[in-house]
Amino acid sequence: MAYDFYGFNPLDFEELVQALFQRVLGNSSLIYGLGADGGRELSFRGRAAFASPYEFHDGLWIVQAKFRSRDVHNHEQYDWISRQFKNEMRKFKSGNYPVPDQYIFVTNAVLTAGYQRGGRDKMQALAEHYKNTIPRIYIVAYDELCKLLLNNADVRQAYDHWLSPGDQMAQIKQLLAKQNIYTLSL
Repeated sequence: MAYDFYGFNPLDFEELVQALFQRVLGNSSLIYGLGADGGRELSFRGRAAFASPYEFHDGLWIVQAKFRSRDVHNHEQYDWISRQFKNEMRKFKSGNYPVPDQYIFVTNAVLTAGYQRGGRDKMQALAEHYKNTIPRIYIVAYDELCKLLLNNADVRQAYDHWLSPGDQMAQIKQLLAKQNIYTLSL
C-alpha cells in the first residue's frame, strides 16, 4: 500500500517516525521533542532486532527523520537524501555528538531501484562508506517506510486516513460484535 506523506509537515513526520520506531525498538526508547535534538528523533539503548528478526544488536540506537516536502523535484530526491545523510554523518564525525552503534535514517523521499545506478543502491554504498564511523547504518526511505507501516497496524491505525480496507472491515466487525450482531463474512 502506498501512503501519501505530503499532507504532513516536518513535525508530523517526526512524530510518526518516533511512534513507529518506539514500537519497533521498544517502549524504553527516548523521544526528543522540538529543538536541537542532537541529530536524533529517538534513541534506544539496549538489545533489539531491526533489519532481521533473527539478528539482534546491542548498544546505542539513534533514529533520525528527514522530511522531504513536495516542492523538491522528483529527479532531485537522491541528491536531497544524500546531502541530508552526509550532513548527519558530519555531526558524528565531529566528535560533538554521541556516536551510535546502530543508526536508522528515515525519510519519506523515494529512492529508485535501478541496479547500481538507482538511489537505493547508491545510498547503500554511501552507508558502507561511513561504516567505520557507525557500524550499522540503515536507510529507510519511502518504500521501506510504507512496508513498516503495513506491518505495524497499531501505528498505522492511529492515522484514520491511512486505514486499509482490512482495518476498516475489522473495525466494522468489532462494532457489530459489541452490539451482539455476528456475521459469517462481510
